[in-house]
Amino acid sequence: MTRNRAGILYATALILLGIVMGGWHWMLVGISRDFGAGLAVGFTICLGAMGIILRSVREL
Repeated sequence: MTRNRAGILYATALILLGIVMGGWHWMLVGISRDFGAGLAVGFTICLGAMGIILRSVREL
């Protein structure tokens, strides 16, 4: 497996983890006033994590 493909797989795994955690939170709490803010923060964290993972895999 190439390094770029490994980075994409790691990023995809993080995205899927975020979706599962968001779904779990949604089932426990429901959609409240702060749900959109949580999505925005989660999306920002996901983008940062993807950037770090892809950069670190390229530098290997």
